[in-house]
Amino acid sequence: MQSRKITITENGKTKKVSVLEAMLQRQISKALNGDNASFRIITTMIAAAEVNPDSSQALEPSEERLLKDMMEDFLEGKG
Repeated sequence: MQSRKITITENGKTKKVSVLEAMLQRQISKALNGDNASFRIITTMIAAAEVNPDSSQALEPSEERLLKDMMEDFLEGKG
């Protein structure tokens, strides 16, 4: 599922992204708009990746980079 591509619309433009990226974008956006549940999901994912990188629940390195890049973009107002 993570490698499957879907089409999303972002800033009026369509683009293909992985299902994982679309899910992360949605959760980050909701978290930044005050959704406490989404905030907990995102922070839990980040903590799992940083605290226990060898865990089976931890993110893949590419997923961790994607999450951190997306968070930085959103926090800088690009998302």
